[in-house]
Amino acid sequence: MSAPNSLPSDPNLRQLKNQAKDLLKAYRVGDPEAANRLRQALPELADLSDAGLFQTKLALKDARRAVAHQYGCDDWAALKQQVKEMTQSADAPSPEFRALLEAIDTINADMVAHILQGYPHLATQQARWTMKAHRTDLRSLLFRNNPDVYAHETDAHLRIAQLLIDHGADMRDPALLAGNARGGNLGMVKLLLANGADPNRTPYRNETIVASTARHDHKLNNGQIVAALINAGAEYTLGDLVQAGLEERIIEDLDRDPALVNQPVPYKTDIRCPPLHAGLHTDFFHHQDDREVRMMALLLDRGAQIDAVDSLGNTALHRAVEHTGSHAESIRAASRPVIQLLLERGAQIDFFAAVGLGEVDRVAALLRQRPDRVHQQLDGKTPLHLARQLGHKPVADLLVASGADERAKTSADKTPLDAQADYLEQTIKRHLNGLDMRQAAQATDEYWAVTAGLPRPVDERIRLGALSVRAKLAVGDLSSARQHAESLRKSAQDNTEYLTAANGVQSEVFYSQGDWAATRTCLDLCNYRALYALMEAQIGRVGQAEHQLAAFKEDIRQEGDTPAILHPTRQAQLAFIGAWLGRILGYEAPWAQAKRLAQQVLYGNTPLSPLTTSESNESIQARIALGVIAAGQRDTASALEQYRQLRPYQGVMISGQPPVIDRVLGLLAHTLGRLDEAVAHFDKALVFYGDAFQPERAYACCEQAGVLLQRAHSDDRNRADTLLKESQKLAVKLDMEPLRKRIQGLQQTEK
Repeated sequence: MSAPNSLPSDPNLRQLKNQAKDLLKAYRVGDPEAANRLRQALPELADLSDAGLFQTKLALKDARRAVAHQYGCDDWAALKQQVKEMTQSADAPSPEFRALLEAIDTINADMVAHILQGYPHLATQQARWTMKAHRTDLRSLLFRNNPDVYAHETDAHLRIAQLLIDHGADMRDPALLAGNARGGNLGMVKLLLANGADPNRTPYRNETIVASTARHDHKLNNGQIVAALINAGAEYTLGDLVQAGLEERIIEDLDRDPALVNQPVPYKTDIRCPPLHAGLHTDFFHHQDDREVRMMALLLDRGAQIDAVDSLGNTALHRAVEHTGSHAESIRAASRPVIQLLLERGAQIDFFAAVGLGEVDRVAALLRQRPDRVHQQLDGKTPLHLARQLGHKPVADLLVASGADERAKTSADKTPLDAQADYLEQTIKRHLNGLDMRQAAQATDEYWAVTAGLPRPVDERIRLGALSVRAKLAVGDLSSARQHAESLRKSAQDNTEYLTAANGVQSEVFYSQGDWAATRTCLDLCNYRALYALMEAQIGRVGQAEHQLAAFKEDIRQEGDTPAILHPTRQAQLAFIGAWLGRILGYEAPWAQAKRLAQQVLYGNTPLSPLTTSESNESIQARIALGVIAAGQRDTASALEQYRQLRPYQGVMISGQPPVIDRVLGLLAHTLGRLDEAVAHFDKALVFYGDAFQPERAYACCEQAGVLLQRAHSDDRNRADTLLKESQKLAVKLDMEPLRKRIQGLQQTEK
């Protein structure tokens, strides 16, 4: 073995993981250099030839062990520990610096001012910053103070930034201005510009800060930010103005130079397009207005060529038609008026446009004129690729019947089947994000039918397996969910990261059916703290449930989220878990924080992006949390609001996570005194659960019995007794001690 390498002074575990992945990838394609590295690092491989080594089935754990040996560690665990110790040693902040970091993270401007008054030099120090992608880096405290896209920009943020600048904070990092501009922080952008930030110094490889800001509109103010950058001297193009919706400045520039209307502008690194196309290249359509239509109409009025093509050969109509296949409803909806405008203004419907629009008669007519059109390519795609990508089955069938090649590949090496699989994956995601669980479940069946027996990438199988499990759970098909989960686990067997994800998905199936032992086994392998907390609560292990919840919060903290910028998904998860822990265990301690987080999701967050719908998985989780708390606290006002909002989602479990919405509606109707409605909702919940979802059925039986005892119709007592006996039997079978106590309380009340 060769002498070990030395770790850098600021080691990064993520980079080391990537080294192991790259080594394994090189080994699997037969790279002799990879074979040599493995022989030098792992003694048991030292005597193997290249041929013998490549016949050995090495996994990621072996590559990690090799990387560990290269750095002089016995195994991966020892390497991780060494990195941790070096990182902690490198950090070693003083108590005053730690206090300053906490003050910035909690947006406590008064405390920041107090600390800097006594220790002004701290403003120039750098702090370890955990990025959303789990990459650790050292950045200035100004960067740490950036409000991210999920957080409101407050006066306190601005005051802290000014305090840091006044005490000499480093403003040289171009990501400071770029990050705030792209994130929608108008006040921070103006403050940085006023203090000398350069709007033309960009951290992006081939894109200006103005261009990046124009493409994004997280907080629906990118026009104001782009204007501020331009006023500070930033260079820009007509395309930037179009994307930012700066109509008056567009008119001024075109009055000064009319030829600009057709002068190609850059998009990111490799595309040049006419300004007419610019709005169609935004990462997010601007859902709050009709900006794309207004800007395109203005440009057409000023002489823009409607059928001009970009550097890849696409017209504006081609681009707009492709947007109809987006996974986001807001983008699909925004593309329709654009298409209507272009057609009204006389855009040519060529063969590719006809295919994209799904006009099968027009496609047939064009093929009769020139049958060879079936083999044309645009932007690296054949017409069949486009038809499959957009889900136009009649057009795709016509193209195949006309001789289209199912084996043709795009420049990205994708066949029409790949395009159809991508379309179905996007369809599943679209239905899940749109809370249409039944359509999502149906689309998963179509995906597996289309790809049956065909080789598909492992990562795609993993993604679709996870989506299929959740879609099937959402509609109550536990049997299919179990099959998908088992298939997912087999597909992930040779990849540690995939296997971790597979265990997480499988734990949801085992939890739903009440197999606590199998759930625990999977949870121990995937560290799914949120579900672990709920499982421990179900069997009455209060201390363990609280421990897992605390560990989950710590995991979130380690991801880089501070209380000030907690992602709405995390807010919703914590609210959901806190609400159910309180109900299961029969105490209100977790409810205060759960209620605050749920209200923040629903009423306190800046809109995440124009891709959000009126309701989302996060908002439904938050409403379930508020509903559970309202039922426990007999809060009729909140109960009524959540009841009205949740009723459209009867008959499904959102995102495949118990409970079915009907059970929550039963609790809320009971709280409102609508006993007949409560009985009807619980009846539907019991039908949904059947004999498969045993823990949920046990609770629904108990809760239905309580409603029946209160309603006291002629046969209600007998039915309540039957339900309580079933609930008791399941509670004993599943060792659900908190439920057993609840049942005993009802039985005593009955007596």
